[in-house]
Amino acid sequence: MKTAKCRVIVAMLIILAVLAAGAGLARSHQDVWLKNEQGDRISPRENSADPYSPRKTCGGCHNYNLITSGYHFQQGFDQMSDRYDAKRPWLLSPGMFGKWLPTAAAGRLAAKKNTDPRQMDLTTYDWIGAGKYSAGNKVAAVACGWCHPGGGPLEYGRDALGRADRTGNLIAGEKSNKAALDGDYSAAGTPDRKSHFRESGVVEADCLLCHHGNYRFHDRNEQLNRRNYRWAATAGAGLGKVSGAVFTYHRPGAGPGEAGFKDGSWNFSKRPVTSYDWLNGRLFGTDGRMKGGLIKKNVAAKNCLQCHGEGDAKNTGALHDPAFDAHVRSGLICTDCHGLIGNNTRERLRHQIVKGNSTLNTVRDDLDHVGMKTCTGCHHGDQYKPKRDGMPKEAKNPQAVHNRKFPKATFHTYLVACNGCHAVAQPARGMVEPRHAN
Repeated sequence: MKTAKCRVIVAMLIILAVLAAGAGLARSHQDVWLKNEQGDRISPRENSADPYSPRKTCGGCHNYNLITSGYHFQQGFDQMSDRYDAKRPWLLSPGMFGKWLPTAAAGRLAAKKNTDPRQMDLTTYDWIGAGKYSAGNKVAAVACGWCHPGGGPLEYGRDALGRADRTGNLIAGEKSNKAALDGDYSAAGTPDRKSHFRESGVVEADCLLCHHGNYRFHDRNEQLNRRNYRWAATAGAGLGKVSGAVFTYHRPGAGPGEAGFKDGSWNFSKRPVTSYDWLNGRLFGTDGRMKGGLIKKNVAAKNCLQCHGEGDAKNTGALHDPAFDAHVRSGLICTDCHGLIGNNTRERLRHQIVKGNSTLNTVRDDLDHVGMKTCTGCHHGDQYKPKRDGMPKEAKNPQAVHNRKFPKATFHTYLVACNGCHAVAQPARGMVEPRHAN
């Protein structure tokens, strides 16, 4: 009898283990065949020197066009025009692509049509990749494309009126465009003063920039510095090495103000080559498919901070660090508050990320506060509900403490924003203060 019971228990344990393993597999992304720009498979036996295309690889199953309609990808491109603001003609859109922010941009984006070179600062080609790291991998010159996930204006050009033109990507537009002083297809540093998207490629929306557990942000941006735009996603995912460059600095270690700081050599004849790490079992299966385990559905804070960490510290003095941020210290991550807007899967697939309000950053102002959690909502309105492991069990209601400490001043909690008092002195000094009580 005891033997029979033992067998039953063992069998049940095996079944539970199998079910648990199956549940784990169900939560993991399936292994993926990488595809190049033409949609052809990349494997150890075919097209192995090509960089992978996020559009063709991820877009084979996921709605790439719907996903890239989100404002992180568009950054005003979907609303831009040379006539966007008649009173302030230097503003071409409400977003970072087209709206000049002196603290966040290396220069102003050029209008589509120009009559004098002095009207032009950064064309689209230079907006993406005219950056430089010093010999110690510190920032020597910022490129706007460093903190753009790709897609939108890094993939498509503008029509004659400066509006988004999705009839063909920047490579196709460059081929058919012959206009001088064009805001997309001119360039400051190339020998012929023309863009070279044909050689550089475009920057497609890089899904893994957010959905990879160990994304190599610096490696990705170094490819942009080299004007290897189509190779940036491959390097960022750490799938292999990229040999060769469209542009190479003569003095990599030279900083601003030094002789030859921006000088370099252009290569328009020899295409860079990708060498995938096919034998790395953490990256690829034996058949050559990329391991699905690399792809994370939930976005980690470290992925957000690739762009928002240094940028927020520099621009606003906000440090996303447990030592200075009570919410980070309590175990919250970015997406706990800044989730996806939408009441169903299709709406959320647009990747419109919940945000507050800023008087300076004006992209998609119509989405300000939509779905955004507030101090009172979580701490006073019973709206806080832990949705993942590691989140605080509760958001404590501070009303009793305030009543005890300030018995005659409780009206403050109705008239004064919480961060009017709970805004600790930050050790960083921001150059501007674009955020108010959001």
